[in-house]
Amino acid sequence: MPHLGSRLRALRQAAALSGREAARVCGLDEKTFRRLESSPTPNPQLATLVAMQRAYGVGSIDELLGRSAVERLGEEWGKGETGSDAA
Repeated sequence: MPHLGSRLRALRQAAALSGREAARVCGLDEKTFRRLESSPTPNPQLATLVAMQRAYGVGSIDELLGRSAVERLGEEWGKGETGSDAA
């Protein structure tokens, strides 16, 4: 499975943006932007993720990060569990 930086790069390329263009749209300098795409575990700020989501045309930050709907649904179901057998 590709790391997050690789996923971000693939989404940028799919949106037909150069690294320079994407950095500008996201409000980052090119060096910082390149670091996000090359790191296996980048740690961008929320505002950066929102800017990337919009620039790359993806539907949500979860989609940007590669979390599937099934994973999100599983997490939501897990939150409802109390550990008791009461129904």
